Amino acid sequence: MMHHKAISTAACLLAFILTGCSTNDLRVLSTSTRTPEDARGGVVAPAPDTMHVVWHGRDIGDFQEKYDLAVDLTASRIIYKQAATSKWPAKGINGVKVVGNFWVIMEIEGELHGFTHEWARPGQQIKNKSSVAGDHIKHALVPRDWKPAPGQVLWFCVSGLARGGLSNAPERTKLVRVVWK
Repeated sequence: MMHHKAISTAACLLAFILTGCSTNDLRVLSTSTRTPEDARGGVVAPAPDTMHVVWHGRDIGDFQEKYDLAVDLTASRIIYKQAATSKWPAKGINGVKVVGNFWVIMEIEGELHGFTHEWARPGQQIKNKSSVAGDHIKHALVPRDWKPAPGQVLWFCVSGLARGGLSNAPERTKLVRVVWK
């Protein structure tokens, strides 16, 4: 009996490390407030395997992970610290030069789904937090009035153009885990 409990505890810990939530917390748009940093004294969970994310729009799972990314949240902004948007060639859309897309990855019914939520202009590193919302994602799986809840675990990345049929560079940043605030 004790051996079974140890295995169950280890399995739960592994589930938490890999997904950031318990097996009882797999629900639409998970709002887990536990973070790997809180639970393990500064140890950060590894990024999900991009081949196991359901990508909506262009599948960027096999894009080359070429750039680092750090994400900071302020009261109203998301700061994407990366060099990628300064390297990719620009294309025009509706008279605006764009080089890539900002992505949000979230858990829906136990699966990770990735959605673009904004275009990236040359050198751009800042977006309004209000762009991480259903009315920007524009996909049937995400209600138009959806906004992340405080404490919700999300992943972010930036890729070369992958929206609206445009493409320029099959590259992306690494995925970064963020607890929404």
